[in-house]
Amino acid sequence: MSDQTVFDLAAAGSQADLTSFLDANPNATKETDTDKWTPLHHAAKHGRLDAVKALVDRGADPQATDAENRTPRDIAYFWAHLGICDYFDEKILPSSGTSKKHKFRTANYFGGSPLKRHSEKRPDAKWLSAMLTRHSTRYILFNTLQPMCAVHTTHPGDPVRLHYFQYSDVEKFISLAPAEEGKRQWLYLGCDKSDVVEEGLEGRGYVAVDISPSAKAPAKVGGEEEFIKDAESRGLKFVAARPSVFQLPTKEAAIVAEALAVLDWNLRHPFCPSCGQRSASYDGGWKRSCPKPKEGEEACLGHKGIQNFQFPRTDPVCIVCIVSQDGQRCFLGRQKRFPPKFYSCIAGFMEPAESVEDCVRREIKEETGIVAGRVIYHSTQPWPFPSSLMIGCLAVALTEKFEPEEDELEHAAWFSKEEILEALGSSHKNDWALAHKVETKQDFVLGPGYAIAVQILKAWASGEVDVNTE
Repeated sequence: MSDQTVFDLAAAGSQADLTSFLDANPNATKETDTDKWTPLHHAAKHGRLDAVKALVDRGADPQATDAENRTPRDIAYFWAHLGICDYFDEKILPSSGTSKKHKFRTANYFGGSPLKRHSEKRPDAKWLSAMLTRHSTRYILFNTLQPMCAVHTTHPGDPVRLHYFQYSDVEKFISLAPAEEGKRQWLYLGCDKSDVVEEGLEGRGYVAVDISPSAKAPAKVGGEEEFIKDAESRGLKFVAARPSVFQLPTKEAAIVAEALAVLDWNLRHPFCPSCGQRSASYDGGWKRSCPKPKEGEEACLGHKGIQNFQFPRTDPVCIVCIVSQDGQRCFLGRQKRFPPKFYSCIAGFMEPAESVEDCVRREIKEETGIVAGRVIYHSTQPWPFPSSLMIGCLAVALTEKFEPEEDELEHAAWFSKEEILEALGSSHKNDWALAHKVETKQDFVLGPGYAIAVQILKAWASGEVDVNTE
């Protein structure tokens, strides 16, 4: 226990160790980490009702807010720990006016980035160069889209955190000139205006750099392998984006999501779609174009008339909770690739010239045979695997007989609100691939709290959204 902090103990330590630590360190309940999370926030995230009670009994403030103005109850609600929400509502905050009807939350995981992206300033090479070379600017390194992190195996409450480098560490790998060949792909992510670290500056900059040493990498500078080996000798390592990214604090997760989506787009689209030449990266990694023609050369179509530059793509996906006309049951399905017992909402990509409502109804009919009527918007979630935007909705079923498409769904069924609420209580909070290992008496399980499907189901089952009145 000697190496564990109060945050570790609140998140994953034994009840005896936590209470012993608090008895010896009574002011520990007021400590905050770099994201202004208190021990109560950590206990709420990990579903530790016993730890929540122990902390509150010893003076922890249930209304303390983090850097994103969220209380421990907000954190518990996001991760679908409704029992902890009820504890706060009924035992701790009965006179605060907090409704027992769970608050409607739309800040999904990967959303709510703290960065101002400065799209209007990216074309300004002088401004961009000044931002990149600042001592305070943080660099995140990627190897085949795996971020370099510090992995704390002895800290179960916070096992993975991004490791940040400075410009001097990566200077030889990148070029500040927009189209210089032979350098690594980099991406200006934005500036955190809440983190003012140098007088006269508006905030801390963030940059992502791909240093994949693979022979297939678009440009190898040399020294990548040695750089990585040295970093690993200091306890750093590249970690698979899934599931490690889901263990990051929400602020870092949003930053990594942006980096993953746009780096992946750059690496997948190295050639001009008009003439086939290798294209170059401009505007801090947010635009690609083939080189301008030299004198006497024929110009690419991309440089004639309206400029045919390439910009990062976002693929919209509609994901929908199908609700019966009486509002008391919902329809879920499972694909063959899902883990055992795992069920989720129906989802599918939008097609060109298709509205959200039309997409929802089409996907429902194609995958289930059910005819849907009214469509209600819930929220959206960026999903950087590789570049989707999940558009969460609810839809009222006009028919209930279903014939699941065999190529899409292995099985599907109607579930009551009570069944969904019980499943939410046992929903695994870190990795949907482990959902089937959760101990439950039910025949099905749902995904973790970071999935928008769970947020939609929670909104319906807890009464936030009433399809008959919305």
